[in-house]
Amino acid sequence: MISIQELRQLNKEQLQKELTAAIAERLKLKMEVKVGSKKDSSTLKLWKKYIAQIKTLQQQLNSIKK
Repeated sequence: MISIQELRQLNKEQLQKELTAAIAERLKLKMEVKVGSKKDSSTLKLWKKYIAQIKTLQQQLNSIKK
């Protein structure tokens, strides 16, 4: 995860790549928690918030470009 300030400096394509990677990481963690190999489920909330931040930045970029 990178900071929100660093996310703001990324362009559309880089944000999309970061979003894809974040979604994949969240799914991986979700499966680990379900299987029981990972006990700490609080990181799922952090990844969910991170994904929401990326999506918000994407929407802001789209509204600025229009």
